[in-house]
Amino acid sequence: MQDQSDPLPPEDINCCIAIGKKLTDFWLEHGEKSHVRRITQKEALDIIEYQRSKGSINTMYCKVATGGKTGVLCSCRPEICVALHTQLSAGQLKYGRKIKSQAPSGYLVSINEDACKNCGKCTEICHFNAMIMNEDGKREYKKDLCWGCGLCTEHCPQGALSLYLAPDETGLYPLDIDLDKELVEKARAENKKAQAWRDK
Repeated sequence: MQDQSDPLPPEDINCCIAIGKKLTDFWLEHGEKSHVRRITQKEALDIIEYQRSKGSINTMYCKVATGGKTGVLCSCRPEICVALHTQLSAGQLKYGRKIKSQAPSGYLVSINEDACKNCGKCTEICHFNAMIMNEDGKREYKKDLCWGCGLCTEHCPQGALSLYLAPDETGLYPLDIDLDKELVEKARAENKKAQAWRDK
């Protein structure tokens, strides 16, 4: 956990975002000591981008975890993330191994071996030991350990890594937003076909 004698700078403290009117109103009313402030959409995106550039991972808490009040999007550094440490601590208990407050994203990493230069940047940024350098000094991807956070894809200098939705491989259902994207893309494709037919 964070050494209290070495406090975090403000830009690192402001990393968790409440979403939804009821929850944001509650935070604004009761969270003065926690540096709570109202932000714009652009500020929220800037916070996420900054935190991910520092190697932070995004965690979304919804429904039960937030009392049914929409959700909280956290962008904490793993070494100081209370939720991640709680899960790790629970895993050390005899009956706590099945206790989970987080789940992987449902995405996995696709690797363009021709583009990969084996620089090791992905192994440095991965918090789950899914990307490692093996005994031969080559990058190795351990799919079963991957949480699909996407940091390795964003920090790869060669752009050799990308995410793909893998519900069959991960056993996780896609998020509603992913299903919505598929529906929108399908509708756009159908509209293009219809427009092309009308233009004949």
